[in-house]
Amino acid sequence: VSESTDTCKMFCNFSMVDESIHHSYNVASVTDGGPGQATVTFIRSIPTTYVGVTSFHPDYTSGSVTSVVGVDVDDSNSTSVRIGGRRNTSSADNNYCQVAIFRKN
Repeated sequence: VSESTDTCKMFCNFSMVDESIHHSYNVASVTDGGPGQATVTFIRSIPTTYVGVTSFHPDYTSGSVTSVVGVDVDDSNSTSVRIGGRRNTSSADNNYCQVAIFRKN
């Protein structure tokens, strides 16, 4: 499959705790932006016609669940995505984060 026709433009399974990348496609790095904040930087930029999907697995070691707050990407040719997480009413990191960006038809 050529890169221009791939449906999935990027995916990353990573930890917000230590910025380790477990599995990825088109990901250069994960950067810590503070509690509950991470930026995933792409190897190749992604055009504007896409949809982002995120999920966090329950982090049972902390006794609670972190939920996704949102994905923030710009409207131009994007080179990164910012992800925010919360636990109860506070920003919080999670060991088990996923983000994927798909081409929108």
